[in-house]
Amino acid sequence: MIIKAVDLFCGVGGLTFGLMKAGIPVVAGIDLDGSCEYAYTHNNNCQFIKKSVEDVTGKEVKNLL
Repeated sequence: MIIKAVDLFCGVGGLTFGLMKAGIPVVAGIDLDGSCEYAYTHNNNCQFIKKSVEDVTGKEVKNLL
């Protein structure tokens, strides 16, 4: 089984970093705070999506995975 993750409320990517170090690829991080984008993308080399998690649909997450 292949495991991939989407980090909700990702902030600057602490959870993403830990997941990646554990061997779990993270395809994107989602957070409403756009000021986190630079740190998130540069520290984790992942896509940052500036969006409220309230507005994220299951279909969007499925498409990312």
